[in-house]
Amino acid sequence: MAGIGNPDRFFRQLSRSGVSVKGKHSFADHHNFEPSDLDFDTGRDVFMTEKDAVKCERFAQSNHWCVTVDASISEGLSEKILELLEKKISRRKLKWIPNYSTF
Repeated sequence: MAGIGNPDRFFRQLSRSGVSVKGKHSFADHHNFEPSDLDFDTGRDVFMTEKDAVKCERFAQSNHWCVTVDASISEGLSEKILELLEKKISRRKLKWIPNYSTF
């Protein structure tokens, strides 16, 4: 089940990972889940995104599973993103100080 903007992408990823998807239950992005939303009455495992799992944690059952996503970007892309951010920040009056302490 998925309450995200593109649930079909989530279901395709499950299938590519070897999960046999028998039922697809989609909800609107940012759906406010209730216990009845997950009562599919099939006895099968229910896989959900991390975003949805956080919302369903208080009423999760033993057959409910959270699918985590590990994302990484190439070094070249990360350098390009940092370069673009630094250019944008340098145009501002308030300068960015790369020190994470509070002032």
